[in-house]
Amino acid sequence: MFKKGDIVLIAAIAALALIIGAAMFFDGGGQPEEAIVSVGGKQVKTLPLDTDVSYTICENGHTNVIEVRSGKVRMVSADCPDGLCVGQGWIDSEGQTLVCLPNRVTVTLRTNSETAPDAVVY
Repeated sequence: MFKKGDIVLIAAIAALALIIGAAMFFDGGGQPEEAIVSVGGKQVKTLPLDTDVSYTICENGHTNVIEVRSGKVRMVSADCPDGLCVGQGWIDSEGQTLVCLPNRVTVTLRTNSETAPDAVVY
């Protein structure tokens, strides 16, 4: 039913699919080490993920509370009108981002370490 060339082609496609699947599963990026907090596109704080703590960010007359626990991050509360950022839940993977659009706050997880200036933190 199948010719020799068909079998080779099917085997090559299957091998390629396995390689791509393994690359996606083992992304090699490692666990994120820090959360980068930005307000209005400006980086204001770097939060280490190895310490369980809550941070209150006060910028531009708005307040957002960010919680770091067990290497994960979430927006606990925000004074924005819709509260969608609070409903996003926990993030824990490299490149994931929490967004509070009305308050212009983003929190992005990353692996490599660079320092960012501190914001007003309580």
